[in-house]
Amino acid sequence: MQKYQVSVLQKEWDKKRRAMKKKIREMSVLQLCKFSLRVLLQAVTVIYAFCMLAVLPLYYRRETGYSFIGSNKADFFMDKGFFLGRTFIHIFLFYAVFVLLCFLVENRGKKGKFSLLLNALLEELSLTDKFAILYTIGVLLSYYYTDYEAELRLGAQGWYMGFLPQLLLIGSYFAISRFLPKCMVRWMALALLLPSGFVFLVGLLDRYGVNLLGIPTIGPGFISTIGNINWYCGYWAAVYPIAVGGFVFYEGREENEKRSHVLRVFLGIAAAVGFATGITQGSESGVFALAAMLLFVSAIAVKRRDRMQRFMELLLLFSVTACFLSVVQWLFPERNQYMTAMSLLMTKTVLPWMTGILGLCAYLWLKRKLPVEKRVQNKDKCAKEEIENKTKAERYEKRIRRGWYICLSLIGMTLVSYVILLIRNTMHPGSIGALSDNPLFLFDREWGSSRGGTWKAGIRAWTSLDPLHKVVGIGPDGMAEYIYKGPDSGLLAMVQSQFGNSRLTNAHGEWITILANLGLLGLAGFAGMMVSAILRFLRAKTALCMACALALFGYTMNNVFSFQQVMNVSQMFIILGLGEWLKRKEMEQENDRYENPDCGG
Repeated sequence: MQKYQVSVLQKEWDKKRRAMKKKIREMSVLQLCKFSLRVLLQAVTVIYAFCMLAVLPLYYRRETGYSFIGSNKADFFMDKGFFLGRTFIHIFLFYAVFVLLCFLVENRGKKGKFSLLLNALLEELSLTDKFAILYTIGVLLSYYYTDYEAELRLGAQGWYMGFLPQLLLIGSYFAISRFLPKCMVRWMALALLLPSGFVFLVGLLDRYGVNLLGIPTIGPGFISTIGNINWYCGYWAAVYPIAVGGFVFYEGREENEKRSHVLRVFLGIAAAVGFATGITQGSESGVFALAAMLLFVSAIAVKRRDRMQRFMELLLLFSVTACFLSVVQWLFPERNQYMTAMSLLMTKTVLPWMTGILGLCAYLWLKRKLPVEKRVQNKDKCAKEEIENKTKAERYEKRIRRGWYICLSLIGMTLVSYVILLIRNTMHPGSIGALSDNPLFLFDREWGSSRGGTWKAGIRAWTSLDPLHKVVGIGPDGMAEYIYKGPDSGLLAMVQSQFGNSRLTNAHGEWITILANLGLLGLAGFAGMMVSAILRFLRAKTALCMACALALFGYTMNNVFSFQQVMNVSQMFIILGLGEWLKRKEMEQENDRYENPDCGG
């Protein structure tokens, strides 16, 4: 059977190769030049993606260890990224010339060639593309009108999220969404899962005192090959949801059932390692991101019976992982010296055991009441009995869906109630009774691990700007320059009173930081780009595209309390480009089926 499959694949490959040779022979000189330049652009795009997905997460210098690991990664990102970016631009300029020449030759004799070209270019742009262009315009104008041009060319020292890095990141999105070769899509998925899985495994072992790589430790705040736990958590939140999305959304193929099972097991292992390091890594923003991601997945999965069952399997996997960690913590209590509220809850209480038992009961009941329909129905089964069972299953399915939506609504109402109480107690201290003294219900500068102070600093920086800079912002990665060199002495006094000599580089809330740095224009472009991508990718039929939507959501939720840095934002823009590529290909296939209904089955 295996030899037969190999021979079939070889025949398909030979057929594609012959078709490509025939296509090349039929090309004109202009078309051949355009084709060759496109291949070069694809090669540069793949090399960039490989460097950022497979090399950057693992890159560190042994001689400096954790002391300069963030700066070392930023140097790698800029050195390799700028070199490949310049190479791409040089090739692309020639490619654009040949595209234009081919277009003019193909449309000679027609009137209004340039209007046709403009219309063709506009039709190529998706909603996400348009918001990305708006974000690009925001970055350009912000840098053009900044008072700190030299400082913001690369950005704040150690962070390097300034003008040129932002253009490189946006360029990576457009390059991957347009020039990623089809044969590399699966390798991109592996490049997202395998290096990150290794990073997460090393981070998990570091938490329990097993220094797998021998990097000299400088404290529990630095783990794995990423370093700072906030950077580590940002990378985790951006990449880990790919494994979760693949586990829930991947349906497998009936013609290759064995391979589908192997892939599901692999995704389950990746999800378990991700859960384990998410529980133990130590950054509180990851707790919020994990909870939000699971609720988000549940809201999507509950719409379909098979996904509902796989989501229950995911929850069981989470409970088993937490139970395993609690056993490890019981056996080696002195190993993990960095216990947060999340890790204490999930490793030193009966909660994971209770949720595991309840989850198992719910899963078995669900599987009994809602059996997943097989694609090939049993011909010998009584039709009447089959219809009755199907009707019962649909009735249970509707009840479960309705009940879960009620649970999600209650969670939403709880969050809204919390925000209302927080606002009321902040504006009128002592007005909510016994909860008034709880620091969670008072938005001061210490709220949320000092996020109250950093958010206030970011908002005040923006409100103190003149009308023009309220629209275009201070400049890319320029918040610190404005705080410490700007005209608002009250803002500087407020920051120094809370953080002393420590330098506040951003608001520790991505959208607030973007508002201050890039103004309303940049924030509108970035928010629109992210929201439109998540919504569009979720409507895709491919599991990987939906997983990309989940990764963008996880990144966004984590960055409510965190920030852009080399590790998370580089991965995010690549995932954004990959999801856009998948969505575009799916739409092209649908258009082909619509125009040629007899083709494609």
